[in-house]
Amino acid sequence: MPRFLPVLVLIGASALFGQEIKSTELSNYEVLSEALANKSVPGLIVLDVRTPEEYAAGHIPGAVNLPLDRVFYEFPSKSATAPLLVYGRPASSDARKAADILRTRGYRNVILFGSISQWKGDLQ
Repeated sequence: MPRFLPVLVLIGASALFGQEIKSTELSNYEVLSEALANKSVPGLIVLDVRTPEEYAAGHIPGAVNLPLDRVFYEFPSKSATAPLLVYGRPASSDARKAADILRTRGYRNVILFGSISQWKGDLQ
């Protein structure tokens, strides 16, 4: 029986790691939707860089609103590793600009989701 123990440990570890979601995969709607529903990505912040009016009209569940013109001033420079997913308006580069600003301020795990139009689920 003891010789099977390492095999069981390997199988258990594989099962656990198979469930892990890499933050880089969060730019995919299905992966993000699952991660939000299961709260499976520790420390994940979803940042909506549209205007407060656009945010109020509907946003990804749990998203925090911080318009692009405030990103530079309200996110201090620091070395942060928690995943920070950014999205904005359709046909706009505001999310990309916000992601670039955050990266230059030291945030190392910035994921560009892109546009709110990529979200296929219910809006909050």
